[in-house]
Amino acid sequence: MLFDPLLQRLRPDPWSAQHLWANAEDLSPEVWFRIGEHEYNNKAMNQAEAWWNLAADAGVDGAMFYLGLMYRASGRLDEAEDWYTRAAEAGEPSAMQNLAIMLEQSGRLDEAEGWWTRAAENGIPSAMYGVGHLLDAAGRKQEAEKWYYSAALAGDTSAMHNLAMRLEESGRLDEAEGWWTRAAKAGHISAMLGLGRLLSRAPRVEEAEVWWTRAAKAGEPTAMYALGLLLNKQGRTVEAKDWWTRSARAGNADAVRQLTVTALEEGQLAEAEGWCLPAAESGQTDAMVLLGFVHHLAGREEEAQDWWTRAVEMQSKEEESGRP
Repeated sequence: MLFDPLLQRLRPDPWSAQHLWANAEDLSPEVWFRIGEHEYNNKAMNQAEAWWNLAADAGVDGAMFYLGLMYRASGRLDEAEDWYTRAAEAGEPSAMQNLAIMLEQSGRLDEAEGWWTRAAENGIPSAMYGVGHLLDAAGRKQEAEKWYYSAALAGDTSAMHNLAMRLEESGRLDEAEGWWTRAAKAGHISAMLGLGRLLSRAPRVEEAEVWWTRAAKAGEPTAMYALGLLLNKQGRTVEAKDWWTRSARAGNADAVRQLTVTALEEGQLAEAEGWCLPAAESGQTDAMVLLGFVHHLAGREEEAQDWWTRAVEMQSKEEESGRP
């Protein structure tokens, strides 16, 4: 009895990594997978990889999927694609979706569509949205709308937003409003922006202001700019300028132009230059033209001509790069 504590210390820990690995053949593939999960959660990546490789080679599709995740995160993309493919072919829906994402990112759109579709048919709302988005980009609007609708019914807010855009384009404004409202109430910022635009054209200005304000407060620069325009039309110029300022500082070119024009109308040339100079220096053609006009009004003709010349050259480069 006196030696029991010593004997206990000398016995191998049945749950140690070394003991488990030495006795791996006595365990089932599902247990290998669970041990891999445990090691992964404890940041023991090499051990997790080893256990998952055992489980994956024995046909455990979850292990194949997690190897894909691990390899993709570490930049081993060929290996990630291989394991995602094996897991997807074994029927793992999440692997189908992740494989579709990789294929789409690499420009293999036909293959991506196939896996997006299979994942969507397995009931994954984000995959329904993914195949809809792919079809939308390819100009297959009616097919895209069907998948957006399925994903929207399943609660995907991005699908609700995109579905609303398609409905608005086809003149089904009541339906568009309904889906934008559902997405906006669920916190989708772009949906708040779209709903505000739709309402402002109704015109239901007070409701538009509510949604644009919510989107603007959430940090959406275009909503800040649009809200500024709405407030300015109502004579609420101080509030308007405040939102344009926030929008411009967030990088919105329309807000920069609006603030520059407003400053010029008020005769504030230094303020106008302050707004459009950084944008012009960053390569925005419109800002270059405006800056040239500011310099012209200030009697600085040489600088004005320089900026106008740079604007023409920039526009030519943009047109050249856009040619087939």
